[in-house]
Amino acid sequence: MAYKTPGVYVKEVSIFPPSVAEVETAIPAFIGYTEKAEKKGEVLTNIPTKIKSLLDYHTLFGGEYDITQVDVAVDEANSFAVTSVAPDKRFYMYEALRQFYDNGGGDCYIVSVGPFSATVALGKSADAVANPGLSVGLKKLEKYDEPTIILFPDAPLLADESAFYTLQQRALSQCAKLQDRVSVFDLFENTTRDFEDTVDEFRNRIGINNLKYGAAYTPWLHTTYKKTINLGIFESHVRQSNGTSQNLDELTSDPDLNALVTTAKDAMQDQSTLASMVSGLLSDGAQTIKDRFATLRNAVMAADDTTSSAAVTALIDYVQEVATELPELRTSLIGENLKLDMDAYAGDKLKEAIKDLVQLEKNDDVNAITGIDDPTVITRYENYDATGWLDEYDLTSPPDGVIVSDIAGSTTDYGDLSVSPAPMKTTAVNIVVGRDAVDSGATAVGLDGIFTGINDFIQELLAAAQTHAELTQNTLYETHSIVGNIVEHIKRDFSKVPPSGSVAGLYAFVDNARGVWKAPANVSVSGIRGPIEPIDDADQESLNIDVTGGKSVNAIRAFTGRGTLVWGARTLAGNDNEWRYVPVRRFFNMVEESVKKSTAWAVFEPNTAQLWSKVKGMIDNYLIQKWREGALAGSTPEDAFFVRVGLGQTMTAQDILEGKLIIEIGMAAVRPAEFIILKFMHKLQES
Repeated sequence: MAYKTPGVYVKEVSIFPPSVAEVETAIPAFIGYTEKAEKKGEVLTNIPTKIKSLLDYHTLFGGEYDITQVDVAVDEANSFAVTSVAPDKRFYMYEALRQFYDNGGGDCYIVSVGPFSATVALGKSADAVANPGLSVGLKKLEKYDEPTIILFPDAPLLADESAFYTLQQRALSQCAKLQDRVSVFDLFENTTRDFEDTVDEFRNRIGINNLKYGAAYTPWLHTTYKKTINLGIFESHVRQSNGTSQNLDELTSDPDLNALVTTAKDAMQDQSTLASMVSGLLSDGAQTIKDRFATLRNAVMAADDTTSSAAVTALIDYVQEVATELPELRTSLIGENLKLDMDAYAGDKLKEAIKDLVQLEKNDDVNAITGIDDPTVITRYENYDATGWLDEYDLTSPPDGVIVSDIAGSTTDYGDLSVSPAPMKTTAVNIVVGRDAVDSGATAVGLDGIFTGINDFIQELLAAAQTHAELTQNTLYETHSIVGNIVEHIKRDFSKVPPSGSVAGLYAFVDNARGVWKAPANVSVSGIRGPIEPIDDADQESLNIDVTGGKSVNAIRAFTGRGTLVWGARTLAGNDNEWRYVPVRRFFNMVEESVKKSTAWAVFEPNTAQLWSKVKGMIDNYLIQKWREGALAGSTPEDAFFVRVGLGQTMTAQDILEGKLIIEIGMAAVRPAEFIILKFMHKLQES
C-alpha cells in the first residue's frame, strides 16, 4: 500500500499458520431399494440424499417391505416340523438402516436405486434408465465427497453371484480412486451353502485388487425387531415334503384346533371382503374413500355454470354408491361377531346419514338442479330393511323441506336455474352442496355431513375387522402348536439381516467415543438376538488369517456373559503389514482428506519458503494434536510423525518451475493389540 497522507496507519500481520479442519469419518452411504424415493414432488431415485434420522428416511423413502407370500415346507412324518421358509421377495435396506441407528449411527446418505416392485439387479453404471441397478447407485455416489463408507444391504439378493462380486469389486475400485472411503461387505449367505463354503467362495471371487479399502464381516444377525406374521401370507402356501399342499385345518385330529384355523381364516376373509369393497369405490389414484370424495367435492367448487350440474350430480351419485354398498356387504361377511359389530356401529350416525341422503335425492329442487329425477330412489335403499338399520324410518313418506343453498343462504346459480333460499322451517334439512354452511334458520346437514357419517361407519367397521382378525389369529398361534411353530420359523427367517448396517453404526459409535484410530471391535452389537451362525476360536482362525490369499474376514461372535461382539478389525488385505487394520486405513483416509481440503488455500500462492513454512506449521500443529489424543505412537512428536517440505528436501528446482508444492508426511499410526499374550512361569522360592 502507498502512504500519501501524513498520519498513523495500522496494519495487522498474520503470524499463525492456518489450521486443519478435520473431516467426518463415519458417513455411510446405503445403496439399495426403497418403498418410495420422493421429496416434494422431486424424484430421488439414483440421487444420493443425506438424512439425519430414521424419521427422515420414512418421510423421503418410506418404510420396510411388507412380505406378501411365504412358502413353507414341512415334514409331515415329523409332526409337520418346518424344513424351510422361502419369502417370495425380500429387501434389507430398511432393517440395515435401523441397525445403523441402533448401534450409534448419525448422518448418512441413502441411494435408492428403485422401488420394491423392481427386480434387484447389478445394472450398468452408465445407464440409469435402461439398465438400473445397484451399480448405477454406486456410480452416482462417486460425485459426492462426504460419504466415507459404502455398503449394499440388498446386494445378497442378486440372483447372479457373479453380479454380487462384480459390485463389490467396483466398490473397491471407487474407494481406491477417491481415497476417501472404504467399503463394508456382507457375504452371500442367503443360500443353502455351508458357512465355510460361503467364506471360500467370497475369497475366491473378490479378486486381489484394492483390498486395503474393504472389510468383510460375517455371519448375518438375528434382529429383535417385532414382526407381525399375518395368516394370509402363508396359509395357502404350506407344502409337504413331496410338494403336496397342506391345509392348516387338517393338521390335527382335534376339532377344536381345526375350528381355530377356520375362525381365523374367516376373519381374514372378512378383512379381504372389506378391502375389496373399499377398493371398488376408488379411482383416479385415490388412496381412501375420503380422498375420492374430496376430489369430487373440489370439482364442484371449481365448476362453472356449464359444468356445475354434472359436478354436483357426480358428487351425490358417489355418496349414494358408497351408501348402497353397505347392506350387500353385510350379507357377504362370514363372522357373526363382526356382523353384530356392524349393526351396533350403524346406530344413529349411519341411520341419520342415510335419511338425509334419501331426503336429498327425493327433493324437487335438487332434482331440477342436478337432473336426478329418479323414481327408484326408494328401491335403492330397500335392502336396508333387512338390516334393521332404518326400521323406524319410513322411506316412502315425503321429506321435510330440502333445499340447496350456498354459504350464508345466498343465491346459488346452477346453469340456467337460480335457486333463492326461501324461508325454511326449523325442521327443514339444508343440504349444502360443495361448501359447508350453517343457516341459523334450519338444520344444516351438508353432503360433507352425510358422507362423514357413512365414511365413519366404514372406518369403524374396518377397524373392527382388523381387531377380529388379530384376536383370532393370535389365539390360533398361541393355542395351535404346529401353526405356532410355523409362525416362529417365519419370524426367525424374517429377522435375518446382513451385518453391514450394524458395523457401520459401530464405526460411527467408536469414532465419536474414542476416535477413528480405535479399532471398531470388542464392542457390543445392539438390537439383535445373536448371530445366525455360532463361531468359536477354531472357526475364527481361518477367518482372521488367510494363509493362502491373505483375505481376512471379521467375525461377529456371541460370548457367554458378554453378548454379541464384533471380534475382528482387519481389512481384506489381512497379510499386508501397512494396511492390515481397519482403523489404520480409516485414520489415514481421515488425515489425507483433512489435510488435502485444508491446504486448498495454498493453490496459486507464491511457491516460496514462506508458503512452505505456513503449510508445514499447519500440518505439524494438526498432527501434534492427534498425537496428544493417542492416535499416533511415540514418546515424542518427533517419534510420532514427520512433515517435510522444501527445496532440496521434497522438491527440485524443476518441480518449483512446474508449479509443484510437494509435502511428505509420515505417521506412526497406533495399531490394535490384536493378540494379548500373557506369559506365566514358576518362580523359585527365595526365602
